[in-house]
Amino acid sequence: MEKITYSVFGGLFIALFGILNQTIATNPPTFLYVGYPSAQSGSANPTNFNYSTPFFSAINNNGEAATKYLIELTLASDVSFASPIWNSGSVNMTSTADGARCPDIFYGGSTLLQPGTNYIWKIHFYGTTNGWGLGPTVPATIGMATGALTARFYSGVGNGYANDWGYSTWDGAHDALSGIGIGQEDLFKAYSHKADQGFYFIRSFFPFYTAYLPDDATYISATFNAYITGKINSDNDGDDWINIIGQTTQASFSALEVSDFDQCGAVNNPTEGATRIDIGNILINDWKVWTLNPTGLSWISKTGYTALGMREGHDCIDSPIVGSGEYSSGIDGRSSYYTGITYDPYLSVTYTIPCTAPTISTHPTSPASICSGGSANITGLVAAGTATLSYQWKYNSADVSDGTPAGATYTNQTTVTMTVSGITGAGSYQYSCYVSNGCGNITSNTATVTVHPIFTAGSILTTGETINNNGNPGLIGSSTVASGGDETISYQWQISTTSSSTGFGDISGATSASYDPPSGLTATTWYRRQAKDGACNTSFTASSGVWLVMVATPATVDWNNSNVQEITLAADRSLIFANGKSGGVYTFIIKQDATGGKTIIWPTDVKWVDSSTPTLSPTGNTVDIIKFVYDGINYFETGRALNIH
Repeated sequence: MEKITYSVFGGLFIALFGILNQTIATNPPTFLYVGYPSAQSGSANPTNFNYSTPFFSAINNNGEAATKYLIELTLASDVSFASPIWNSGSVNMTSTADGARCPDIFYGGSTLLQPGTNYIWKIHFYGTTNGWGLGPTVPATIGMATGALTARFYSGVGNGYANDWGYSTWDGAHDALSGIGIGQEDLFKAYSHKADQGFYFIRSFFPFYTAYLPDDATYISATFNAYITGKINSDNDGDDWINIIGQTTQASFSALEVSDFDQCGAVNNPTEGATRIDIGNILINDWKVWTLNPTGLSWISKTGYTALGMREGHDCIDSPIVGSGEYSSGIDGRSSYYTGITYDPYLSVTYTIPCTAPTISTHPTSPASICSGGSANITGLVAAGTATLSYQWKYNSADVSDGTPAGATYTNQTTVTMTVSGITGAGSYQYSCYVSNGCGNITSNTATVTVHPIFTAGSILTTGETINNNGNPGLIGSSTVASGGDETISYQWQISTTSSSTGFGDISGATSASYDPPSGLTATTWYRRQAKDGACNTSFTASSGVWLVMVATPATVDWNNSNVQEITLAADRSLIFANGKSGGVYTFIIKQDATGGKTIIWPTDVKWVDSSTPTLSPTGNTVDIIKFVYDGINYFETGRALNIH
């Protein structure tokens, strides 16, 4: 069976949902346990947990046997698992029946769990029929202790032994520069042997990748742990012991070579990293623990491999086995090549990290103002302290939440940089970041997100006017000025002789809120205004309303023709009274055509009662009658009858 290796340096980072692409079972895992050295009877949601490389397990509820698992672990603040610290990827496991607890799963992340930090985790199981099942409804939690932590490291693929035999003399075999064989199999071995045919020695190598230990860790203790499967102690002379040798220098930590035989510490009297254990005190089919001494502790690397070896006592101190006959002294045990990790050799390291509360050297900066509904990145925060630092952005001292303020959505709210989007209301919004670790917390100064008001193009007056041909239109006023955006408002007036909605072109120089058209208009003309600001509405938008200037068609009323005259209005008319006689009395009959709504521009020499120009009836086919008397200069109104029909 192919061995699946789980180690602290073997974490896989395969995207979770990219592989959850098969049928989802209905029941998620339950009874999620965390433990050390096993999670079979571990704790649900432990607090003050002292192990930075835990084991995990859960009950499979996929409705069938599960043959794979996938675990994600992240900071408790990362509730959406957007930035998991560990994603195991899809990993084969021993088939676990529906309703049964899965085997122990060892933490495989590249970042050890940190003191005083809270984590959440979830697990999915896979079955051949139902595919990937659901994750737990609520993720499980791990609350780490703030004191000493213990990490476990399994030996890697460079684990094994090198041996040498066939020499007729002790020194010939013991001091050889190269062995004649290596073993990378289910067992490791450490032996000294004398036979009539000669001598042989077996020396074992255990490379542990310990670079994930924190740089500022202080070691308290460490143990080398091996599961012993056999021993021979036929020369019980006091030199029959086993010990851990440090600073092995095998050529490669991923393989062994016969030339590594003399690289398991010094050939004679190698430095010993633990207390010697007499073979007589070693039990078969049981774990044996070597506690590292201060020298052994000093070998533990924070940057790469901790390279340990194992040798038998006679071999270490170069004490030949004497006497006639065959004598052997040594042990063998499970190596990392044995199926699973249950019996693999491992190094356990207990350490502390100096705990420094977070400090902030640079506070977040306020981003540039944004438009309503826009996005802003709040950046610039620089914090320091014992890892892992947790970040939680806050709005008005409360954790940010989508919808507060109105329209707001947030991304990366648990990282050093946050993005806020969608705020609709104009104003200034205050954000701060709460930074914490197991030693303390600190809140940053506020950064302000300023949201511009929504841009509106305003409106212009729409009453319009009717003028004489070649007349001078009046000022077109602004009913409401444009506003909002960054308040840097620009205007552009446009003109059309086509209609109220088409044919418009810009009027050169007409860039104010109001506009006074020039004189000389000879055709009906429409005017409109456009507006924009410098940030949020950078293309012109039409203001509400269109101003219409009607140019009336000239019509001459010649009183020589008759003292009573009439006109039917098929269009707006600009009147000219001609040939009036002083003392003459005149009647003017005005008829609307069937459409109605036409107007008249009266001559300037017409004077009205109370200076009140009559308002003609706009209804189609109605009649208005106005009477005048002429004094040789002006036509004075003497009566009016309006809206006759």
